[in-house]
Amino acid sequence: MGNAKYVLIGVSAVIIIVLLAFAARTIFAGGPLSSSDGQNSLSTTTPPAGIRSASGPSAQQPVTGSAAGPGSATTGNVQQATLALIDFRFTLSPNKIIKGVPVRVTVDASTLSGCMTTVVIRDFGVIKHITPSDNIIEFTPDKTGTFWITCSMGMGPGSFEVVNPDGTSSPSAAASASPPPSVGGSCGAGGGGCGCGG
Repeated sequence: MGNAKYVLIGVSAVIIIVLLAFAARTIFAGGPLSSSDGQNSLSTTTPPAGIRSASGPSAQQPVTGSAAGPGSATTGNVQQATLALIDFRFTLSPNKIIKGVPVRVTVDASTLSGCMTTVVIRDFGVIKHITPSDNIIEFTPDKTGTFWITCSMGMGPGSFEVVNPDGTSSPSAAASASPPPSVGGSCGAGGGGCGCGG
């Protein structure tokens, strides 16, 4: 009986090490968020070229642009939107934003937990860890089409549309957007794992 106890402990340790290695690879080495050119989309130190960290002094960059079109809430030259996790899907309101006009998204942090606290909008280089005191995401959409919001592990996918100032979208824009992430249990949703509570 004594040896069985040690075998169980050893097997448990190996499983934990494998899970930690997979999680580290997923988060730090690209995993489900890797771009098509093989570069990592996540970084623990300096974001890759083209990705602007949405926190710290660099987040307070001046914004410019023209007034938004119909259906968009604007303050000055900045579109205002809110983001919340509803029924395990990120929901942006309003759901249409204008190309070329900076967007300021206020995230309802009370709806997020676990891996869902890191919001990713891959097509616009956004990766932001949300806390109750740091819940603002800012970016300027530079292309039209339908785009996806996920957590750092590709879960909770929600979409929004970017349109031209006249309300139109390029027919080829949908093809240029990253495909929607598959919804599955890669983070342990529904039974522990990251604790996202799926």
